[in-house]
Amino acid sequence: MTTAVGASPYDALIGRTLAGGWTVSNRVPLAPGSTGGHFSVGYNVTNPAGETAFCKVLDFQSVLSAADPLGAIQQASTDFQHEVLSLESCRGLRMNRVILALESETTADFAMPASLLSYIIFEPAIGDIRAVLPLTFSSGDLPLRFALLHDAAIGLGELHGARIAHQDIKPSNLLAIGASPSDVRMGKIADLGRAIVETRPHRFDALEFPGDRTYAPPEYMYRSVPTNDDDRRKGADLYQLGSLTAFVVSGAAMPALVKSQIPVHLRWGVWRGDYVDIEPVLRDATERAVEIVVNSLPNWCAAEIRPMLLNLCDPDPKRRNAGATGVFVSRFSLAKVVSLFDRMQKLATYKIRATP
Repeated sequence: MTTAVGASPYDALIGRTLAGGWTVSNRVPLAPGSTGGHFSVGYNVTNPAGETAFCKVLDFQSVLSAADPLGAIQQASTDFQHEVLSLESCRGLRMNRVILALESETTADFAMPASLLSYIIFEPAIGDIRAVLPLTFSSGDLPLRFALLHDAAIGLGELHGARIAHQDIKPSNLLAIGASPSDVRMGKIADLGRAIVETRPHRFDALEFPGDRTYAPPEYMYRSVPTNDDDRRKGADLYQLGSLTAFVVSGAAMPALVKSQIPVHLRWGVWRGDYVDIEPVLRDATERAVEIVVNSLPNWCAAEIRPMLLNLCDPDPKRRNAGATGVFVSRFSLAKVVSLFDRMQKLATYKIRATP
């Protein structure tokens, strides 16, 4: 099921051939629960080989309707360029678990709002993970679920190695790559539109949390911003990876689960005290939320996933992923998480094959 979208002046692009021989075929409808892009319009594009990819078009029409259209155009254009440069960095480093841009262009086009056309064509994908994961959980699905999480952890590690913090890890930003929903080859992290790039200052640097606040770690919900840059940025990514894990294996993300375990008068938006005072409540709520998640799993893997989730989703950003530390290993290393998901995927596959 998808949600219809209204007409746009950019629908004039349908049938037009863009850079790289990609032809615009149709507007992308919004999936249920999707918030859509910020100042962007999405289209499916097809190349001569019949491959379909996603094209993100900067929506200058919406920008021009802002209270300060000139300022909005400058901001939207700068944000667009920020994403393009981030994608170019990822391509230059040959990242293979991050969705890359195949083509990008800004060109004068008098048929378009503001007489400009800016777009990015991304690598082909089946869709986000919700398009390939069965709605009803079963142990037979675990190899696919753990394989996608394994790829997400690799992709996040690739970004962190390039000094890029994603800041918006969520189900809609992990895409499934393959021939069809029944033939998934791998998962890749998508959407660097809100990323923080350590080597390239941008306006997002000043935001407490630039991503979707629905998936923000609890410290941000209680307006407690870590002072250490790694705790603030990489620490948020670690929490969101844990939240993504919870979603993939239970169907619910960690912020929603944790909130459901907090007394109403102590929840974010209500509590007005210091974060240090609410942290013990959050720790208890997190432990209960993790139990809800692992109850979906067979015992053989619940015992492995439980401590990993508690580590990644620790309410204290200074303790997050503490299990990764070693003499020469950073607390922000994802090597142990990658290894765990790889082992879980292989064990799940073995157990399916060994079942009579």
